[in-house]
Amino acid sequence: MTGARRIAAGVAIAVTGLASLAWAATARGPRLEAPSIEGLTSLRIERPEGHWEREGFVELVTPIAPPTARDERTRVQVFVRIPEGATLSIDPLRLPPGAEADRVESVRVRGRWRVADVRGARITEDGRRELRLLRPERPDDGAPLVGFAWPEAREDLGAAAHDALGALIEEGGGSLVRGGDRAQIASLLRSRGDCTGCHTRERAERRGGDGALRATDGDGFFTPRSVLSDRAPLEHYRPRDVNVERDAVSVTCPEGAPYEAVEDARGGRRVRCPGGSAPIARLDIPAALAAGEVRARGVCEARRFLWTHLDGTGRARYADAMRACAITDETME
Repeated sequence: MTGARRIAAGVAIAVTGLASLAWAATARGPRLEAPSIEGLTSLRIERPEGHWEREGFVELVTPIAPPTARDERTRVQVFVRIPEGATLSIDPLRLPPGAEADRVESVRVRGRWRVADVRGARITEDGRRELRLLRPERPDDGAPLVGFAWPEAREDLGAAAHDALGALIEEGGGSLVRGGDRAQIASLLRSRGDCTGCHTRERAERRGGDGALRATDGDGFFTPRSVLSDRAPLEHYRPRDVNVERDAVSVTCPEGAPYEAVEDARGGRRVRCPGGSAPIARLDIPAALAAGEVRARGVCEARRFLWTHLDGTGRARYADAMRACAITDETME
């Protein structure tokens, strides 16, 4: 492997020159060694379990939970790390240079959560995003995560990263699902390569249709903005919506129309509104906290973290969201 090696954010990063996609035959399966195109940065996380907590990231818990699998065996978490003393911008909401954000999707395997997919970004000094994608190197427990980072403007590099990790899956590595259709898994991964197409900056909330429905902030992220709002449209990219099972969550349809509960025999449960409009869910945070809801406590912890990175203007802008968690200048002194 050519190029300089450095350690950053707890991730081993190898910056490579022109190299072919190489596979190292090991007793435990193929190993992704180098990217195929100059400009990609190779990433490797040796110990995924607990990585983000060890490296000083904070989980941003949203009031409205993302959908999950029918048996709740999938979990999505978003972690951010913001440089000490750095301030979030307002109008639009943006993370400061040097901040990092990772969407970490895990699957429950034999009773333990294992990281299956990581998609994230680092904000560069000029306010652009350096995108990244990581997947397990092997199907077995404790396998390292491997992947790539690339500048957001280089869509060709993003496609190469998805293709390389798809090839890793086809060669016998990558997937946590033993016995799965590797060709199908690889194809699905490659089809999700349009990162910037989904994460467009300052996208308005959508009222229905396919894809993500929530609004994005000035960086094209969904979660920081969602943490600071008690309401959100119910996403529908997985079959079970746990929000409809939460006592402190209310669901409404546009113009007061009644919603319909939809269930299936395998555990799927969601709601839908007439005409295909997205249902809107709202969390009563004080009521959820009084009932001891764990997710509500996580929301308030995330808001406290963001409060420390807001200036006076930002704190005034999101005063209502903070007040729901009993966060004020006086309580934070």
